[in-house]
Amino acid sequence: MNTMRQAKLALVNDELKGLKRRNVHDHDGSGCGEGNEVQRQQLRMTSIVANKIRDAFDRLADLTKQRDMLIADLEHKFHSIEEVKGSVRRGEDLKQYVELLRGKSATYKALKKELDDKATDYGVLVRTKRLLEQQAAGDADVSTFEDGSAAVYELIQCTQRQLEQQGCRGCDLDECTIPTINEISVDDSATNSSEGHEKMCKNVWKRIAELDTKLQEQRAKVAPLLKQLKEVRTTLQDIETKNAEREEKFTETSTVSKRLFHQQAV
Repeated sequence: MNTMRQAKLALVNDELKGLKRRNVHDHDGSGCGEGNEVQRQQLRMTSIVANKIRDAFDRLADLTKQRDMLIADLEHKFHSIEEVKGSVRRGEDLKQYVELLRGKSATYKALKKELDDKATDYGVLVRTKRLLEQQAAGDADVSTFEDGSAAVYELIQCTQRQLEQQGCRGCDLDECTIPTINEISVDDSATNSSEGHEKMCKNVWKRIAELDTKLQEQRAKVAPLLKQLKEVRTTLQDIETKNAEREEKFTETSTVSKRLFHQQAV
């Protein structure tokens, strides 16, 4: 099409050149002045028309170039739109995709609830650990007391056997005074006398009764703590078992979710 326009433009230019040559020839020849004036007017008109035609063809060429650029841009945009249409889900495919997203949302909520439960269990375990540490420290104090009481009891038993060998087994405890542990050991001069034997027997039996009473009181104080410790240990074992089951369930759910995500991505 552009070639045809250029050919027409060339033809008009040739005609214009021919008219100029004839005008020059007539001007140099014997033609009349009126005829030359008419030819000059025709030549001017032809020149004006030719210039307008040339301007029109130039304008048309620019518009044609712009049109081609717009067509290329539109084709590119249409191609992009077609690609986007191909990636948009429609109909049954869209419904399946929505159902998949709902399933993923439900899985996410379930996993989040599991994590919240685990965080709560973790807080319980931390508090239980602190309680157990405190009770373990109390058990250590009780063990120390029991060890010391056992040592004193052994000392008293040894002294009691010595007194039984000396015949002081049947003394009255009501008239005894409360001695200290250091009062159990007496010198040989006091032991050799009957009065010293009787006094030592009373003191020893009084001390035995006192220590036995204290030991019973301490055991009564420790018994509730030991019972509570057993209950806490049982609760801790139950929590650890539930936590292990939840961790196993969480691992299985996470594996299934990852597999589904991978399949969807593929």
